Amino acid sequence: MNVMFVKVLLYAYPKLRAIARSVSAAVENQAVLSFRSKESALVTAEKIVKEMMLQCNLEHVAEALDRVLERLSEEELFFLEYKYFRRNSLLKGKFSGYAPKCCERSYYRKQGVLLQKVHFLSAAQGWTEDRFFEAFGEFSYFMKLYRALQNGKEQAISVRRKKSGIGFQKSACSSE
Repeated sequence: MNVMFVKVLLYAYPKLRAIARSVSAAVENQAVLSFRSKESALVTAEKIVKEMMLQCNLEHVAEALDRVLERLSEEELFFLEYKYFRRNSLLKGKFSGYAPKCCERSYYRKQGVLLQKVHFLSAAQGWTEDRFFEAFGEFSYFMKLYRALQNGKEQAISVRRKKSGIGFQKSACSSE
């Protein structure tokens, strides 16, 4: 089962609404300045409609992910925040001093299980791999993220984000 598209959505989640607003502003500018286009009115209108659909899809996937996150535990939310979202205000605020009740090895296992859970919950919201590519297959930002993940460059994606240490328990992993 390919969960790469779920990772793309999770990495993009904190900025989805801002991206949608940017697309909306670009659509408005494109429409206002359409009289300058050297293309036919039909081609220009088709481009504007595609951008409007992209904006709608960004908003819909953000809402779907909101509903997915509502169904997760505090620990699962922390794991997503730590690995994918990296919103320092939440890590320093809501999760300040939070240490997962597991060792590092179990943390990675739990991240894998959590990714599967988010995948299934997203599918229940209608966001499957096919729908992802239908909605965002031409959206270069998501496709660059997807290719980077596919090529094993996930470390490069998260390294740009400010790291904050995580404290793991020193207990034996086998007890989990």
